Amino acid sequence: MPSVNDKVLSYGDSCLRKGDADLLKHGQWLNDQVISFWFEYLVRDKYKDLVSSHQILLVPPSLTFILATVGSPQEASMLLETMQPDRAEVAVFAINDSNDIGAANSGFHW
Repeated sequence: MPSVNDKVLSYGDSCLRKGDADLLKHGQWLNDQVISFWFEYLVRDKYKDLVSSHQILLVPPSLTFILATVGSPQEASMLLETMQPDRAEVAVFAINDSNDIGAANSGFHW
């Protein structure tokens, strides 16, 4: 029997494990790994031209989390500068409802 940690799909810098893929079944909540995988696909394939021409910026859960948890607004601003959101017509950030930045998997809704 496959383990929930078995890798089932890899694309670019992202991978989905069985436990992540199981969340794609009807009625399940998506986790940050599934959303990151989807963003990776959009950036590398579906919206590659829009991303490279700075029409759209897709910020995955991991970077959104870092932005939310950096020590100061200046640090957040420095990180944002590298993404060049001011050049994008549309910026999409993956944000969840976690109030506890110290607890892994503490957010439930994206």
